[in-house]
Amino acid sequence: MTTNNQNLKKNSDKSFIVTASIPLSDIKKQENIILKQLSLHTNTPGFRPGKTPINLVKEQISQNKLFEEIASKLLSIAYEKIVKENNLHPVIEPKIKFLNKRVDLEHQWQVQFESSELPEIVLNSKYLNQIKKSKDKKPEKILEIVTQNSTVNLPEIIFKDYPLKEQKNIKKEWLINLAVFKIANNFKITVSQTQINTIISQNPKLSHNTNLIYNILIQQKVIHHLQNIK
Repeated sequence: MTTNNQNLKKNSDKSFIVTASIPLSDIKKQENIILKQLSLHTNTPGFRPGKTPINLVKEQISQNKLFEEIASKLLSIAYEKIVKENNLHPVIEPKIKFLNKRVDLEHQWQVQFESSELPEIVLNSKYLNQIKKSKDKKPEKILEIVTQNSTVNLPEIIFKDYPLKEQKNIKKEWLINLAVFKIANNFKITVSQTQINTIISQNPKLSHNTNLIYNILIQQKVIHHLQNIK
């Protein structure tokens, strides 16, 4: 598919906004694909099973459902194409907004995607000496020292849609994770796929959340490293 008239704006906090137009030809093409797929499972009096003409299928299906299926497919393809063409590395799902006043299957779409790449964190090296001198080597104290020496300009898109009570915890969680990743990178601390698989074998429900497993393991390793640093 084509995404015309792309306009990318990158911000200093690593967030970005890109607008693009999705041509009517692509919309109609995807509509035809979906209607053909639906026709295979549509039974209409006077026609053999799966042989209902597309125009009759369109009359029978909810127009809202049809629009949602087409939009879901096209927006996903468009975003993936934009990310690849602009060499972007988003770390959160995009917020999507239609910009044209009339949004239907008879006009091209003007779409805005907003997301963020990994925010940059500044870690004051003083944290190492502070940890060495601290008699308290509990994980909570280690993380407290690390975050007190960390600074990050966190993009609002990461937390702005959450209630104010939750925003503080979200910012803290991101600060901790970014600091941990930074330290892990500095000291070449890694988590292997074997280690992740071991956790999954113990708790199969986590098989769909490998990122969570990675975050937990890397944090444990970083804390262990800092607790034993001389």
